[in-house]
Amino acid sequence: MTIGDEFAAHKLGESATDRARGYVLKAGQDLYAKQDEITSGMAVVLAAEIELIGGDQPLIEQLKRSIRSNVTTLFHGLANEIPIEKIEAPGGAVDYARSLAQRSIPASHLIRAYAIGQNYLLESAFDEVRRGDVPADLEYEVLRRINAYLFRYIDWVSLQVGRIHAEEQNRWSQLSSGLPLIRALLTDEGTDQRKFERGTGYRLTANHLAMILWVRPTVVDAPTPDDTRNFIRTLESACGAVGRPLVQMIDKSTTWIWMPVAAGSTARGTLDLRARVDKAGLYRLAVGVPARDADGFVKSHRLAAKAQSVAMAAASEAERMITCYDDQGVRVASLVVGQLELTRAWVGEVLGQLAKDDDAAAVLRETCRIFLQTGDNYVRTAELLNVHRNTVKYRLGKIPSHVGHGIETDRITVAVALELCHLLGSRVSAVM
Repeated sequence: MTIGDEFAAHKLGESATDRARGYVLKAGQDLYAKQDEITSGMAVVLAAEIELIGGDQPLIEQLKRSIRSNVTTLFHGLANEIPIEKIEAPGGAVDYARSLAQRSIPASHLIRAYAIGQNYLLESAFDEVRRGDVPADLEYEVLRRINAYLFRYIDWVSLQVGRIHAEEQNRWSQLSSGLPLIRALLTDEGTDQRKFERGTGYRLTANHLAMILWVRPTVVDAPTPDDTRNFIRTLESACGAVGRPLVQMIDKSTTWIWMPVAAGSTARGTLDLRARVDKAGLYRLAVGVPARDADGFVKSHRLAAKAQSVAMAAASEAERMITCYDDQGVRVASLVVGQLELTRAWVGEVLGQLAKDDDAAAVLRETCRIFLQTGDNYVRTAELLNVHRNTVKYRLGKIPSHVGHGIETDRITVAVALELCHLLGSRVSAVM
């Protein structure tokens, strides 16, 4: 018992103190039951507030896992009176701290995230207590105890993840000496071109094709560095690199790549890329578009990052090995992946019953999508779907009437909705 607890017990009396304790445990249990809602709300706030995260989708996903693990650990501890000193920083929080260090994001952003998170959690706890049936004479004491536990948790875990961040930053600095130069160029900090080329061994006057390579989240046995290097050699050959690529590990599962490619290279090169690497099961790849000089170095990477955001937002059934920014629909999808709830509502308005999240609707959507792509060509649609021409006609005859009218009057709107369903799957199809 702390000095504050002893003072409170003396002031309230033992009976009132025991009653306050009971309400604290009840609040902890109720908050634990609402961890999904609290986690989602806090993720939105932190992703907006921590500016260096930007559109880094893998880091946003790690942030969400960190929040969830902290929320779960905190309210489990509060509901079960677990002493703070017996709590270890949860795995999700540790992984997030290491990822920030590996990306050269300073610890101040980590600590700020905990400060913002503490305020959000405290407001959630206060709202829960005030919604409950805590007697007026005990409310202050209940809130004081929750606040004290929350403060001690944040302070204790912040110390642990801060130490982990420092250790990882020191280790990673020995493995990624070129990363500060790359980040400075990407963030337009006035990097000297000669200094960049000396430090990285890569010429900025090239025609760059940027890629982002990452390990599938479901992979159990992570590939070795040799596995990744061999895979990157396959990428070099497949895209016709005309020199040594710039390869930079960002964390243990993510690698940034810039391939120097011939002038005039286009997205056609990705056809050979797909033929060579589509069957690989360990990795996922996002590809930008070729662009020249220092500005092109930045532009191609940013477009690869947009393609990655689409790939990572897709539901499992829509997951693809390679996502290129120039792929049909990817540019549009990259604009909406941050607002999937609004996108799902819009898709539902456009497609109606055709937006249902089931196999039958999915077959009709895909038939309609290919039909529009081929310029209403029944024969070509049948060839691409590997079905009989009459099957295409039968399926299109089952398209809801309002969607059919939309094809006649607003083909673009219907086509965009179908492409979003194709790229993102059940993340945007409606449950009806």
